[in-house]
Amino acid sequence: MAQMIFSYFPFPIRDPQTGEVKKELYRPIIPIKICYKHQFLPYTINCLLDSGSDRNLFPAFLGEKIGIKIKKGIPQKIGGIGKSQINGFSHNIKIFVGNLSLLTKIDFSYEHEIPILGRNGFFNLFKGVIFKEKEKVVILKR
Repeated sequence: MAQMIFSYFPFPIRDPQTGEVKKELYRPIIPIKICYKHQFLPYTINCLLDSGSDRNLFPAFLGEKIGIKIKKGIPQKIGGIGKSQINGFSHNIKIFVGNLSLLTKIDFSYEHEIPILGRNGFFNLFKGVIFKEKEKVVILKR
């Protein structure tokens, strides 16, 4: 069984008053490329791998950069913590993880800033997604 291993990426946690870095928080980040109708984004996107997210969710500007008419997608109400919701629009997209090409759906939103890979549309495309917190790696098994 083929697998890919990705290291967690450190994010600095700063003191809000002084700006001083107090500690680093490590998060599982997967670098991907996206393509829509043969139009590639010219750079890699670092996406947060989020086991708490039902679906893939990206900022709208990333889709616009490859020619997607965001609001022509299937409208979605996207919930998160608490009762708040944001508006998204679902599109069929090709993503590239390492040398692997995958067809999936991504919800694009003008109200969201961090590219997120979720359970339906990413996790379910693999036989296993293993988080190794002590080693600070995630393993994707095909």
